[in-house]
Formats: sequence, C-alpha cells, structure tokens
Amino acid sequence: MGAVAVVKTMYGKYGKAGDAFTEAQEEADCESGHGDGYSGDINCCDWATPYTGRHPNPSSRNFYNWVWDMAEKMPKRECQYIELPKYYVAKNKPYYLKGKRGVKGYLFFGSAPY
Repeated sequence: MGAVAVVKTMYGKYGKAGDAFTEAQEEADCESGHGDGYSGDINCCDWATPYTGRHPNPSSRNFYNWVWDMAEKMPKRECQYIELPKYYVAKNKPYYLKGKRGVKGYLFFGSAPY
C-alpha cells in the first residue's frame, strides 16, 4: 500500500486541537468512507501532534508549498498541526463563522495510506 499527503484546515469554536482533529476525521469518514483504514484521507491518521519547528508565515506565498512538502515527507499515519494566528483566522474563516468570536483555526498535515 502507498501513502498520500493530506492537508486539512479546520475553523470553529474548538476547546483544543484534538476537538478539531476529531471533527476533521468525522468529515473525512462521511466524504471518503471508512475504507478499512485505507481511504487516503485524514481519517486514516491515528493522531495529530503539534508542529514545534519554525514555519513560514501563513500569509506568505510559499506557506502551502512548505506544508505539502512536509506532509509528503512524513511517515504513514502520522499527522501534525499548526494553530493558525488570529489575524489569519479572522481574514480566512468561512462565511458562516463571520462575526463570531472565539473562532480558532488549525491546519493539519500528514501522510495517510490508501
């Protein structure tokens, strides 16, 4: 079996990153099915750990290139996340969260088997 890079951004009123990760996995279950652990989506990742290294500014042009490169280098079933800065969340959150306070954003990236 191979592996595919996975990147998922979640916005919402989450108490912690684990809540956002669980919601991302549930969405992936609905979108791509359970697939016995081989759907190639974030629901195949076992857990998410915080990325503690330096990374480009989310508003910069090369941020998503960096994210995809990192996701492609990760071992299967491993996922990491970055909590997005408040200014970035305020600017990029979905329309149904506009005007709401306490919204957080998490970007999950990893490698999922397919």
